[in-house]
Amino acid sequence: MYRPVLILVVLLGTTCGIGGWSSSTASAETKAPRNREAAEKVVEALRHGIEGEDSERYRLLDSALELDENHSAAWWHSGFVRLYHQWLRYDEVAAFAEKDVRLTAYRRVRSEHPQTVEGQLALAQWCAKKKLADRQRAHLTMVLQLEPDHEQARRLLGFRRIDGDW
Repeated sequence: MYRPVLILVVLLGTTCGIGGWSSSTASAETKAPRNREAAEKVVEALRHGIEGEDSERYRLLDSALELDENHSAAWWHSGFVRLYHQWLRYDEVAAFAEKDVRLTAYRRVRSEHPQTVEGQLALAQWCAKKKLADRQRAHLTMVLQLEPDHEQARRLLGFRRIDGDW
């Protein structure tokens, strides 16, 4: 029963840790082994989590962060979310977002735009100007839900035409 989950967790942990999601000012020679060791600790921590051994899980995640303070998988599995180039506890994100004047303005402007192609495209352009890339992408995606072949939205989302198909 736990075997497929364990395999998935091991693959995810290994990919997140060794896949280069973390960075450090350490030299290349010392960074790779420390990153690898941190990734191994994350995988081991996830195994303990599956077994319900939470205290050991968190001890290992803390140990991984001591090895590599920028190890994304260790932060993520410790309950943190990366927002605006910093790690926040998941329960701090809402309070942080409320203080962001761009998001406050976004909520106001969003309510002024209809759920039409033109309205969503205008809102996506506003988001681009305010450097709200995730929200820009969401509104461009909404444009495609309303009009699947909308060329401008597809190009802004990075689509390319190949042999007449997107």
